[in-house]
Amino acid sequence: MKTAGNKISFLTKRARLPQLAAAALLAASLPGSLRAAWNDLGAFPAPSVPAVPQPAAGQPDTAAAKLVEGVLFMIAHPETTPQYLGGYHPDWHDNNDHCYSIYFRIAIEQGLLSESRGEAIMKSIKPLDGESFREAMFPLGFRRLTYKAAGGSVVFPPDPVPAGWLISMDGSDHNMLSTGRVLPDGRHEVFSFKGGGPETPVWGDSVGYDPNARIHVMTLEQEFENLAADDQPIDDIFVAAGRPAILPAGK
Repeated sequence: MKTAGNKISFLTKRARLPQLAAAALLAASLPGSLRAAWNDLGAFPAPSVPAVPQPAAGQPDTAAAKLVEGVLFMIAHPETTPQYLGGYHPDWHDNNDHCYSIYFRIAIEQGLLSESRGEAIMKSIKPLDGESFREAMFPLGFRRLTYKAAGGSVVFPPDPVPAGWLISMDGSDHNMLSTGRVLPDGRHEVFSFKGGGPETPVWGDSVGYDPNARIHVMTLEQEFENLAADDQPIDDIFVAAGRPAILPAGK
């Protein structure tokens, strides 16, 4: 668990995904009921919005779309959401999860990942080691999203993070899945599985076990604001985004 002035990795949440054919194309690939849920969340722009660059030869990332579809199903059916359990945990093998193992669970349920492959990825991650987490989860490389400006403030890039990409804060400390959207105010929309509500910080003294955790639709910037409001240091958080290893290659 992380505390102010003494960061300790807290495996309490899950996420991931690659360059997709943009939110409008993703929405078109969803069944009607899930598309309605996506609409209700305000989670995709009008069809006229240009597509996000696609992963290969102009082909949409169908695996990423299927992963996001699974996330939307869980949001629409909260009774399927596992309990939130912070700390180091054997992931999806029971009804408890943390911030990124939930995406392993969804990928397995969606037929994108075998359990043996998921276990191999998990075993390759060294505890409290952000570099090994990024190596394991971003086999195709990653994009660093935040930098510290000259005045000490945290700077976020203006461009969208492709839908389904995993967004990692200091390795395994907290992970989110991108929706692919940048909101009108410039914020990056994400799926974030955690205890409490959208306003709850993802680490610190107020964080702990919550059997009523949910996947929240919120923004990356809001997660930073929550930490700052809880007097947690945010200046040096290493935020990386990339297509997660839980997705099959070339799909």
